[in-house]
Amino acid sequence: MTTNRSQKQLIRSIADETGRSYVEISRLASTFDKILDEYPRLTSFGMGTYWRPDDTAEQRADEFDKERTHLRSSLPIVITVALWLTANIGMIKTPTRGSYGLKHLAESSIGHYVTNGQLIAAALIAGYPMREAGGPNPLFGMRKRDLDRAEAAGKAKR
Repeated sequence: MTTNRSQKQLIRSIADETGRSYVEISRLASTFDKILDEYPRLTSFGMGTYWRPDDTAEQRADEFDKERTHLRSSLPIVITVALWLTANIGMIKTPTRGSYGLKHLAESSIGHYVTNGQLIAAALIAGYPMREAGGPNPLFGMRKRDLDRAEAAGKAKR
């Protein structure tokens, strides 16, 4: 188990908020750490960061570090989105749905702001097939019928 006291406290609070067990949330948190290791370009922005053409290499590195740190610190929302995805959206083999549109769908469904990177991390935790499409928005294999249903439910909330 986790030896870091603040990490244990965070996992306990997420377990309480979601109604899930400490062990399940701890496993999801461990999977999140593995995903961050496996995808070193993954940030809050998505795959990589937004760079202005006149940014220096140092500015780009600073922006990357800031976005990566933000993603790393967003475990509660990443787990919330991963749990919502697995409960509501079926998986298909062929990645066809862009992460940016999925991020908006998750926001309207859970009622909380979600960054592109948080959605990507959540989808990877949940095990959806991913294909990088060049740029910050990879594609995921998610069932269209379920996405349409979630979109209609989100519109009904408004």
